Amino acid sequence: MQLMPATIEQFKVDDAFDAEQSIEAGTAFLKQLLDKYKGDFKLALAAYNAGPGAVDKTGGFRTLRRLRTMWKG
Repeated sequence: MQLMPATIEQFKVDDAFDAEQSIEAGTAFLKQLLDKYKGDFKLALAAYNAGPGAVDKTGGFRTLRRLRTMWKG
């Protein structure tokens, strides 16, 4: 899984190119987002992709044009 620097730091990943560490951190982050968005899978994935700040700022998934296009395709 691709990790942003803040996620690498938050989950204390030593080597972001190590598949096991990357998957563990990415899935832990996704779980954290699922909890934050009360199980709303689309919001959690939008936050994983665009960042939770972007999802919170725009009020949710539907206002993020790029992500709406991804879901339609």
